[in-house]
Amino acid sequence: MRIRYLNGTRSLRVTRAGTERLSNSQSQLDQINVFPVPDGDTGANLVETFRGLRDIPRPDRTSRLDTVASLIAESVLTEARGNSKVVMAEFLCRLTDEWQSRERVNAKQFASTLVAAAIGAKSAVAEPREGTLITVLERWANWIQEQAQSEPDFEPLILNSLDAARRYLEETTEQLDVLREAVVVDAGTLGFVRFLEGVGEMIQEGHASTYVYEAESIPTIIKHFHPVEIASEYRYCTESQCSSRDCAR
Repeated sequence: MRIRYLNGTRSLRVTRAGTERLSNSQSQLDQINVFPVPDGDTGANLVETFRGLRDIPRPDRTSRLDTVASLIAESVLTEARGNSKVVMAEFLCRLTDEWQSRERVNAKQFASTLVAAAIGAKSAVAEPREGTLITVLERWANWIQEQAQSEPDFEPLILNSLDAARRYLEETTEQLDVLREAVVVDAGTLGFVRFLEGVGEMIQEGHASTYVYEAESIPTIIKHFHPVEIASEYRYCTESQCSSRDCAR
């Protein structure tokens, strides 16, 4: 068993690694952004949402999970931009609530708090749509919870969850008409998968990849993307932020 618990130090390291991987995918995500409006800014907004993490002081090796999680959630909530980005911020804020008074969590505890955070984040969305980030987050969290019942090691738990996340990502193309028409996956969900890949690399290799995703590296399901014009009098997506009581403090 390599990783038996998650504390504050580890949570910041993997979150920063996920952010690095996400940053390297920015142009790719912008290219396939067609939902909720085709304004080509999902990658830029996600990167902007997580940019404040680099300003969080490096914790010592024994830092508490609840302390560092609050700093991460506050940073992300403050910088959140765009629809799926606010979803990620809300999810992390709900997760911080679940981690209050916790110095660390084991795999089972981690899984149960993920599920609670995903349910909470989904309830904060007025009209959650199947095939978007909010539903994929919930499915991924449920997968983690099921596997954590027999897998106490975070390394195989997270690495194996990537296969499930990628499968849910590919399914988004058939779950939303606008994605099916454009032959693309949901951009926000792809951003989440890229984030998870960075987390996985940190766990497995001890560092995040510096590989930059360009058009030719886009998965097969989105290689044939062509811009889709959507008739709407509303050109831009608009969101409002509501934080939980702990993140608001």
